[in-house]
Amino acid sequence: MLDEIDELKKSLSKREKEIAAVLTKIEGEKKVLQDQMTRDEEVLKKQAARREVVIKRLESPLYRLYNTLTEKRKGVGVVSARQETCQGLLCECASADVYRGSKE
Repeated sequence: MLDEIDELKKSLSKREKEIAAVLTKIEGEKKVLQDQMTRDEEVLKKQAARREVVIKRLESPLYRLYNTLTEKRKGVGVVSARQETCQGLLCECASADVYRGSKE
């Protein structure tokens, strides 16, 4: 009976060490994720400020179209245009109004 108790204590001790190692690993990963979130939040703040500056420079009709687009696309104000048709609003757009950005 005492041997069985000793074996159970050893097993318990081993499992406690395993749990401690896993918890340490989780805490390290949590710290990395928190640091990444902090950096991402800073980038988001900068981008939001930049967005506000750009929006203020838009002409009124273009601003209304942008708002409509962002509402329809759940916050995304950029869509593709195919054959001079806006794929977000499904309206015609002149070739001069289409920005030909790179596909990343």
